Amino acid sequence: MQTVVRSNQCPHCMGAPRTRMLPVVLNALRDQISLDLAKSKPLLGFAVTGVEEQVLSKVFPTLTSVSLYGNYLKNHIEGCDVRDLSRFPDNSFSGIFSILLFDYFVEIDQALAECARVTAPGGGFITYIAQNRLVNQDLPPTISSIIKKTDTYFHYIPDNANMPSIKVGIQNFINSMQRAGYQAGHYSIQDLASGEITDWFVGFVPDKI
Repeated sequence: MQTVVRSNQCPHCMGAPRTRMLPVVLNALRDQISLDLAKSKPLLGFAVTGVEEQVLSKVFPTLTSVSLYGNYLKNHIEGCDVRDLSRFPDNSFSGIFSILLFDYFVEIDQALAECARVTAPGGGFITYIAQNRLVNQDLPPTISSIIKKTDTYFHYIPDNANMPSIKVGIQNFINSMQRAGYQAGHYSIQDLASGEITDWFVGFVPDKI
């Protein structure tokens, strides 16, 4: 064990607490999803880093890397909006993965419906939302501020993007997942190295009978 460094990052991989907790979340999902499905269809990953890809590959061998803004992994697709996944047919993926994605728009019902549509039966869903953007009540998505980019913070988004930072109720997000067709749960997991609490929303699409 070593002391974490700036922003609670790992001194070796520079991963944040949420990255260190990702294997724990995958273990929670492993018994719920179809592993055969995970091998046969790719995972749709939004803004996935190289370290995250390594962890995810333990369950999901192939990944389709996408984002609305910014370029990430090899063969990355930029300009992919989670609120409109019409470029992908129904049941295209074994799951959906994102970190800090649902923190930046209010159309959560629309986005989750699209995620569920492209997730094959038996597939999973994992997303992390920053704790400072969550409230312990059934609050609908509410804009708290507009992102002001700098040379080191969201420097890659267009000047006219007007990307908001939102707050959302934990139960509201779970309800939205259920309306989309996911069996849903919320997990608060503490990173012991830093003491930071990470909040994850995990779900899966039940197999059709």
